[in-house]
Amino acid sequence: MPGLRVARVGGVPVVLRAPVLAGVVVVAWVFAPLAARLGGVPRDARSYLAGAAYAVLVLACVLAHEAAHACAARRAGLPVAAVEVGALHGGTRVLGEPGDPRGEALVAAAGPAASLVLAALASAALLQPPGPGRLLAAELVLTNLLLGLVNLLPGLPLDGGRLLLALLWSRGRSRADAAALAAWSGIGLAGAAVLVALAAAAARRVPLAAAGAGALAAALLAAGAARSLGTLPAAVQRGAPADDPDQPDEPDQPDQHRRTST
Repeated sequence: MPGLRVARVGGVPVVLRAPVLAGVVVVAWVFAPLAARLGGVPRDARSYLAGAAYAVLVLACVLAHEAAHACAARRAGLPVAAVEVGALHGGTRVLGEPGDPRGEALVAAAGPAASLVLAALASAALLQPPGPGRLLAAELVLTNLLLGLVNLLPGLPLDGGRLLLALLWSRGRSRADAAALAAWSGIGLAGAAVLVALAAAAARRVPLAAAGAGALAAALLAAGAARSLGTLPAAVQRGAPADDPDQPDEPDQPDQHRRTST
């Protein structure tokens, strides 16, 4: 998919993918009513400009999350090809895989840890009187909490899926088996998220736009999980152990993989 290289962080290219504009539109549309209600902005073009500004803030938070992954991967001795930002997600394109469960866990945990630290730092600004500064701080806290906590859900391609992979790998499963289980967990989480979004919209508990954005994020999660599963050897996809001597040899996994944050 085409992308625009906009910067370098620690020598790693930062690439904006084409769907990023769609993500800005979706976030602006969802956030505009909240900006009008909480920020004292009239419900007109200004509220949508405030929503677009929030979308840019979200992209900056995603970039910080992915930069943490990139730094951790490089400290683990893994080359990083690029940090990417898409519609409602980001990714770090890493060349190779960590050689042990500990390395896998450290690289996976770096992104959520960075997001939660940013949320904690921004929360100090919530003590100031109501106004634009406090609203901005609240946005920073909420965005980074969501990035940190949602990405800890135990399913690929989320960071929590990588942590689950590392845990299963450390308990004696092959890396390929652990990755397959984490990918299926991600598919299950995506299905549950779609059902929750549909139920919330049907019960009118959330705006239709918010439910749609949630369903879109779940679809991205499912696609990422399916892609993770598709890169595994065929024997593992069928549920056979990766090191089963009765199974024919399969091609090695690709050297390049992508860590995704939704």
